[in-house]
This record gives sequence, structure tokens and C-alpha cells, in this order.
Amino acid sequence: MWPIVLTAVVAVLALLLGSVCFLFGNGDTKNLGIGLLTGTVATAGLFAVQVSIERSKDNAEAVAKAQERKQEIRQGKQTAEQTFQLSIALTSDLTGFDPRGHSLAGTNLSGKTLNSAHLDGAHLEHAQLRGTHLRQSQLTAAHLEGANLRDADLTQAILAGANLRGAHLEGAKFALAAIEQAKSLRGATVDQNTCWPRGFLQTIALKAHLVPRAIRTDPANPVPASMGHTCKEG
Repeated sequence: MWPIVLTAVVAVLALLLGSVCFLFGNGDTKNLGIGLLTGTVATAGLFAVQVSIERSKDNAEAVAKAQERKQEIRQGKQTAEQTFQLSIALTSDLTGFDPRGHSLAGTNLSGKTLNSAHLDGAHLEHAQLRGTHLRQSQLTAAHLEGANLRDADLTQAILAGANLRGAHLEGAKFALAAIEQAKSLRGATVDQNTCWPRGFLQTIALKAHLVPRAIRTDPANPVPASMGHTCKEG
């Protein structure tokens, strides 16, 4: 900073002195004034170029540091996400689980215990939840589009506004769950082993646009397609 100020002061003094010599001097004094003015203008031009170069360098460094910082933040988020996914993969009992803003889309949670999990608004699109225990889990407005919930236990699960469009619900258990409050069940696949809370099959099933599937465990004697049955409560 100080070199720039000092250079500017010297240039101003030289400009003033040159102007005085040129305007009021005679002969050599006038020539001296011309020389001072010319030199000052040239020096100012070079100084301006130098300042411009320095500013360009500073701007380039600032941009590089900003990009480096963004990269560090991005890597930090990736590391945190990898750690989160690893902890899930290595833990079978996730009772009371709360993803805290992490996306669970496509995550394999099959066979795990997520009873009383806090999954309100959670992104579970196409997640693998086969045989997962989700008893009394909070799934308000959860995104379960295309999720695999075959043989999952959703007894007393809170499903208000949950989107189960295209989900696989073969063998899933919805005992005492307010499944009628779900946002959508359109295209969800079910079979004879899917069980519903009392009254669902009589009042809601047809309106839900479910897709019944046959059970083909024994190719010779497949179980016909069915919308499921009412759960045995208690």
C-alpha cells in the first residue's frame, strides 16, 4: 500500500513542478518542464499498467482460493455423506433413527429395525426396505415412490401425506396404520400377503389404484392376484 501512495505523491509533485517549469520557465527551464511532464505521463502509464497487473493477479488468487474453498466444502460434504452411509450399513438396529437431512433415496435398509424412526419428509425414493421394521415410525410426507417395502412391518406407522406411488408392498403389514391418509398409492403393487387396517379393503383399496400381483413361488400352483387381506390386530 505505502509504495503505491509514495509513487503517487512523487508523480503529483513531478507533474506540478513540470507544469510550473513549462508555463513560467524560459529556455532550459521550459525544456526541463517538458521532460518532467513527459516522464511523469510515461511513468503514470507504466504505473497504471503495473497496478492493473497486480489487481489481476489478486483477483485470480481470490478466485482460485474461492474455488479451492468450494472444493474443500464439497469434499467435506462427500466425506460426511460416506460416513453416514457407512454407519447405516454397519448398524442393524436403528430404532428412533433420524437421518437429519441426509437423503436415503436408493439406500439399502432391508431387514433393519427402524421402529419409531423420525422419517417425516424423508427422501426414500427407490430405497430397499424389504423386511424392514418400521413400527410406529413417523413417515409424514415421506417420499417412498418406487420403494421396495416387501414384507415390511409398518404397524401403527404415521403415513399422513406419504407418497407410496409405484411402491412394492407385497407382503407389507399396515396394521393400525392410517394408510388412508397417504398422499398416493397409485401403481403400488400388492399381493395376497399384504395386510391392511380394518375397513381399508372395503372403502379405499379400489380408489387407491393398487396393482394386485399373483404369488408365483410355486410355478405349478401360483396364488391368484389379490389386493391382500385385513390384518389381524392384537
